[in-house]
Amino acid sequence: MGQREQPEALSPREVIKKWSREAWKASGKRQSVLSELLGMPSTWLGMRISTANSAVLSLDMLQKLASIARYELPREVIEARKALDERRDHAQARTSQIWDQDSLPPESESVEDELKGLIELAHQHVRGGTTDRLNAFMRQRFGLDGSSGATLAEVGDAFGVTRERVRQVEQKMLYRLAQIAGKLATPKLDEVHRRAALSRGMPLTCVEGERKPLLGNTPLKEAIRFHEAIRPGHPEVRIEQSLIYGHVNLPVLCVEPEDTRLVQVTSTCARKLVSFAGACMVNDLRAFIEDQLGGAVGQAEILRIVDSLPDAAWLGDGKRWFWYGGDDTSGLLNRAALIVSLAQCPVDIESLYAGLARETRRPRDSEAASYCDPIPPMRIVQAMLDDHPMFRRRKASSFELCAPLDAQGHLSGYYNLMVETLEGHGGVAARSDFMGLPRDDGEAWSKDSLGMALYMAGFIERIGDSLYAIRGREITDAAMQAARNRVLKHYSEQGVGFGPRPTLGPDGVAVVTLEITPSVQRNRNIAFKRHEMPADIDGEYEMPAYGGHTCRLVDDEHSVRLVALGRDLTDALVDGQGYLRFEFDTNKRVLQWSLNADSARNDHA
Repeated sequence: MGQREQPEALSPREVIKKWSREAWKASGKRQSVLSELLGMPSTWLGMRISTANSAVLSLDMLQKLASIARYELPREVIEARKALDERRDHAQARTSQIWDQDSLPPESESVEDELKGLIELAHQHVRGGTTDRLNAFMRQRFGLDGSSGATLAEVGDAFGVTRERVRQVEQKMLYRLAQIAGKLATPKLDEVHRRAALSRGMPLTCVEGERKPLLGNTPLKEAIRFHEAIRPGHPEVRIEQSLIYGHVNLPVLCVEPEDTRLVQVTSTCARKLVSFAGACMVNDLRAFIEDQLGGAVGQAEILRIVDSLPDAAWLGDGKRWFWYGGDDTSGLLNRAALIVSLAQCPVDIESLYAGLARETRRPRDSEAASYCDPIPPMRIVQAMLDDHPMFRRRKASSFELCAPLDAQGHLSGYYNLMVETLEGHGGVAARSDFMGLPRDDGEAWSKDSLGMALYMAGFIERIGDSLYAIRGREITDAAMQAARNRVLKHYSEQGVGFGPRPTLGPDGVAVVTLEITPSVQRNRNIAFKRHEMPADIDGEYEMPAYGGHTCRLVDDEHSVRLVALGRDLTDALVDGQGYLRFEFDTNKRVLQWSLNADSARNDHA
C-alpha cells in the first residue's frame, strides 16, 4: 500500500477563521446578533469568518466569543493569533529600523519627488516588498506618471486587477506610512497642504497654479489626499463643486460650506453688474453681495475671489474696476461699435461717451440697477475700448473699429428711417425733417415724443437748436447751412422765436428742482431741460455731505444730465416722492441736494 498523504497544514489565519465559524455555529445565534453581543456592527463578525476577507479576530475578541458561545478556545488558536501579532510587530520594527537608518527620502525639490520616494519605501516594506507592477499602478493612482490621477477602476482596468484590489493596496501603503509619519520629513507636502487650507473659497485651478513650483507634476487634489491619509491629525481640506456662473461647474477649494456659497454669490453678482453696466466697481459688488448674504464681507475676500474668476480682468490702475474682457462683447461695447460705425470716422471718447450715456437706460426691475450706475466713468470706458480687440485708437482720445460693422443691421423700426433721413441730408437734419416718419405703433410724432426718440438714440447728437446729426460725422458747410435754413423756415411758419437762457444767481449758485415721476424712477435719469439751465454749468461737482462723492453734469446741447449719482442719491431718486432740489455752486464746484415732498416747485435762482 502506498503511503497516505498528509493533510496540508493550515495557515494561522485559516486556523483562526475555522475555529471562529465553529464557535458561531455552537452559539446557535445569528451572526448579526452575535456581532452586537461582541459590541461591534452587525456585519463585523461575518467579515472576519468569511473566506473572502483576510481580517481575523483579535485575541481579546476570541476569548470573548468563546465565553458567549460557551465553546472551548484551544491552545493552537491562541498560538496562531500570537504568531500573527509577532509577524506584524516584526514587520513594523523592521520598517521603522530601516527608515531610521538610511532610507529616509533625500532632499526633494517638489511634492512629486517626495511622493515617489514615499511610495517606493512603503512598497519595500509591505509583506517584504511588492512587485514593480503594483508600484506602477500606485504611481498612476496618485498622478505621478504625468496624469491627473486615475480612479480605482481606471487603474484596475489598466493593470488587469480589480478595483477592490487597487483600494486594498493603496490603503495598506497609506496605513504603513501613517504609522511612521512622525519620522518622515515632507516639507514640500506639508507646505502645500498648509497653503491649501488658507486658500478658502478659491477655485482649485487657481490654487494649483500658484503652487505649481512646489507641486511639480502632482495634481493638487492628490497631494491633499495623500497628506491627509498619512497625517490624519492635521486640519482637513475639502474640495467642493461650486456653481460659478451660468452653467459652468468649477472645482472650488474650501474649508467651510459657507466659503463655497461666498464664491457662488460673488461670481453671480459680478456677472449681473457687469452685464448691466459693462464694468463693475468692487465697492458696488461688495454692497450687492452683503445684501444677498445678509452680513458683512471682507474686502480682501472679494478681491481674492474676483482675481480667480474666469475671464475677469482689472481696468485701470489698482483693483477698483473690473470687467469680463477678451473676445466677448458686452451691450455697452456693442453700442459703442454702432456709434463708431455710423460715424464712418474715428470718434473722440467724449462724444462717444455722451452717446453711450443716452443708451444706458434700464428698467427699475433690474436687480443690478440698485447697486451701480448704468455706465462706468469715462476713463473706465476708455480703458475697455483700449483692451478690446474690436476697437483701435487712432489719436490720443479717438477710436475706430478694426473690422467693418453692418450698423443698420443692428437698428430696427423708426431708427433705421431716422438714419436714412440723416444720410439723405448729408448727415444733418432739422427736427421737422423727421415729423413725417412713421412710428412703430402707427401713431403720429408729437414734438415731445420725437425729441425723446432723438435723445435716446446715442448715435444721434443735437448740434444746435432743432438740428441733429450723426454723432461723430464730419458735416460739410453746405449741408449744415441747408439744415439751418429749414429750421428757420419751420420756426417762421410756426411763429416761434429763440428765447434767452437763464443765468446764475449773484453768488454763483443755480437752484433747480426735479419732479420724481414714475419715468424718472424707472430710468434713474436726472435730466434738466436745456433752456432752464444756465450756460457753462456742466462739469464735475463734489457732494461733501455724502463722503465727497463726485458726480458730473453733462451738457449735450439737448438737455443737461446728472451722471454718476452715487448710491444715496440713487436710493432717494428711486424710493422718494415729490421733488428733488439741487443747488449747484459753480464757483466751488459743490452740489447740495435734498428731498422735498411738498408739491410746490421752487424754480432756480
